[in-house]
Amino acid sequence: LKERQESKYLVEAELHTARSIDQREEDTNYQEAIRRQTTSGFDIKAGTSLDVDLENILGLYTEAYEGNYTFGLNPENIRSLVENPGNIKAVAIDKDEKVASIGVAEVCEVKVDGKTFKFAELSDAATYSKYARKGLYSATSSALMIKLAEQDVDLVYGEARSSHIGVNIVCRRSGRRFSGLLQKH
Repeated sequence: LKERQESKYLVEAELHTARSIDQREEDTNYQEAIRRQTTSGFDIKAGTSLDVDLENILGLYTEAYEGNYTFGLNPENIRSLVENPGNIKAVAIDKDEKVASIGVAEVCEVKVDGKTFKFAELSDAATYSKYARKGLYSATSSALMIKLAEQDVDLVYGEARSSHIGVNIVCRRSGRRFSGLLQKH
């Protein structure tokens, strides 16, 4: 559809940015990314069941995405995301015991020709603006990658908006590589 086609100039700029990040950034040491935050006073936790304040998480997503996200930002949807036993959550807790940053890995299994493959999509990441550019997403993403390795996941993927340069850098540093562009997505 024509309305789903982006300007060729914007597509080229987005591809250039993604490819340059992919070429220049190196993989992060997961333990080091987490350690940097714990020595800065944050507690990094990851698991399928975390005791978090749902209002805190709702406020975090609402601020980070200005109330406009791929799913409705309401208490029911936040509860479903956080309490889904198939999702692995990683959070950075500040000194006031509030979640400052969150990332989610949605894990599923798919059977193909009698073989079962385990996939994980890293998604639903958010950090309060007062903590932006401090490495919290690097730490939560690292914690997720460690948990996914423990579960023997076959493929980890995610989507990042091309305009969010820092997120794309963290995606690359966490071991993911640029694989394509979804226009106007």
